[in-house]
Amino acid sequence: MLRRLEEKGFLERSLDSKDLRRFSFRLTEKGKSGLRQAEALMEKALRRRLARLQPEETTHLLELLGRLEEA
Repeated sequence: MLRRLEEKGFLERSLDSKDLRRFSFRLTEKGKSGLRQAEALMEKALRRRLARLQPEETTHLLELLGRLEEA
């Protein structure tokens, strides 16, 4: 998976200067742009699904999800 992202220009790989057995990865500008686009698509899909709920249900769901995030 990482190799494919690297081949497509989304990631850059470099050797760890302290341990040559390890690599580190960094998002390229193309990778950052792709991530922003994916996040926007996910948010849009979530908003469409939440629109099916009543406002009180949405509030309750977000409260429950917040509790899970804190755990």
